Amino acid sequence: MIKSEMAQRARSASPEQLAELHDEIAERVINRMVDQKLLFADAADKLPAEALPHIEKQFADRFEEYEVPRMLKAGKLKSREELDEKLQEMMGMSLEQRRSAFIEQAIAMQWIREQINIEQEIAYSDIAAYYREHADEFQRSATTIWEHLMTRTVEFPSKKDAFSALCEMGNAVMVQKRPWEDVAKEKSHGPTADKGGRCEWTGEESLDDKLVEAIKGLPVGEMSKIIGTWQGFHIVRVVERRPAGIAPFEEVQKEIAKKLKLQRAERAEEKFLAELRAKRHVWTILDDCPEAQAARQVIGAIR
Repeated sequence: MIKSEMAQRARSASPEQLAELHDEIAERVINRMVDQKLLFADAADKLPAEALPHIEKQFADRFEEYEVPRMLKAGKLKSREELDEKLQEMMGMSLEQRRSAFIEQAIAMQWIREQINIEQEIAYSDIAAYYREHADEFQRSATTIWEHLMTRTVEFPSKKDAFSALCEMGNAVMVQKRPWEDVAKEKSHGPTADKGGRCEWTGEESLDDKLVEAIKGLPVGEMSKIIGTWQGFHIVRVVERRPAGIAPFEEVQKEIAKKLKLQRAERAEEKFLAELRAKRHVWTILDDCPEAQAARQVIGAIR
């Protein structure tokens, strides 16, 4: 894992930074592996003896059913043998070792989720207090919410055909009273068509000047005329204009609750791992202890 991450980050590092980068990545990866092994060992100690093999088999089956095909596809590989070679080249581990690591990691993650109550609701008073004390986080630029229908000229035999197709979409909304979202998802070529054509504009986004002019000038709720650009034809409608300032509490309440829940889970996880570390003698090659010094001497001799 150290080798893989080192290869990714070394592309943008100077030669002087490589040694420091290696130590940074090694420490983080090793500490993560220690935590994983502590959790796995704790689960193995506390789960019924007959349960662990069954759980391991479940995750082994999941590895074969999902992880192996995913890795083959990602690496554009044709066989398990090729995958095994690639893993040894990139990560310094065989496919069997990757399988064992996957099972251990999956059990460790499931175990800690069961030990800490991450689903406990956040008190309304805590959410409100965070909102008051972190107002700067919720500063918003002036934003216009708008809807977009579009036909790309290249998708049609002629510009006339593209224009006619957009007219049909506009009529579907205005005359047939079909929801804009449905029409956009079915027929629009706009970049947010899969979201029902809904867009946000704060002035920082790159838009064609003609679209910007329309968005700025349209009253809320009014559809534009057909707008032609180099890409094709467009109809836009402004849904809402939000002034600059602090976002309303109701708008960010769920976001704050999610953040506080994550913080609570992280603290609970850190506490649980600290308790596990206190119960077991843990050392790594990074520590200053006789075991680590001996390990470093062995590695030095191998090199």
